Amino acid sequence: MVNDGDPASGGVSGEAMSLGNRMLSMYATPGEVFDQVRSSPPCAGNWLLPTLVLLLAMAAAVWIRFAKPAVILQIREQSARQVQKMVQAGKLTADQADAADERTQRLLTPNFLRITGILAGGVFTVAGLFLYALVLWLLGTQLFSAAIEYGKTLEITALAGMIQVLNVLVTSLLVAAKGNGMVTPGPAFFVEELDLHNPLHTVLTGLNVVTLWHVAVLALGLARLGRIAWWKTAACLYSIWFGVNALFFGLGRLFS
Repeated sequence: MVNDGDPASGGVSGEAMSLGNRMLSMYATPGEVFDQVRSSPPCAGNWLLPTLVLLLAMAAAVWIRFAKPAVILQIREQSARQVQKMVQAGKLTADQADAADERTQRLLTPNFLRITGILAGGVFTVAGLFLYALVLWLLGTQLFSAAIEYGKTLEITALAGMIQVLNVLVTSLLVAAKGNGMVTPGPAFFVEELDLHNPLHTVLTGLNVVTLWHVAVLALGLARLGRIAWWKTAACLYSIWFGVNALFFGLGRLFS
């Protein structure tokens, strides 16, 4: 449930929620949570605890993902394919390619992938939190001329991250079940053999329904915080989401 009531209303329904209830309510009544965030004093716990939960979920998801031999094999095959492309382009000799491939295959062990995956995921999770909050704050203050504090957008961004907790856990379980690192909760799940080099498969992977839900909840948070119509904030955030994904898709095709 996303649009639970008038996003521009400004009323606060129900009694004040505990932090735990706010986090759990993101899955059912996020609008009520955002109303209380707007009307309450700043609370660091609103962004610290959800971020910690997301980091723990991300670490668990990485561990589950790389427990599947088929996923590791897929990564190794992708690495070997890139080495062969460098040979064909004349950037490496056959002997150099064999040595590079051997070093890479020794390096790509489950433990190495888990450690690097958790570290990289942690950095991107924390950086993404502050970046998403900045985007919401800029949209609210510059585009919609709303009186919004950055700290408040940080709180709603982190609370909305509870949707991402579900996303990373569900995705990791689907990856483990299908043995393919490209699978996501969405149309990609119904493709038998996902291929990284197939443009259609890449697009289907990007159509993650939980991510789309997350964007909708972020839009609702901005709408409630700035008393803005939800469809306006949703149109902006979905446009940004589409543009970013189109950019990464283009870069992926260019360097694949």
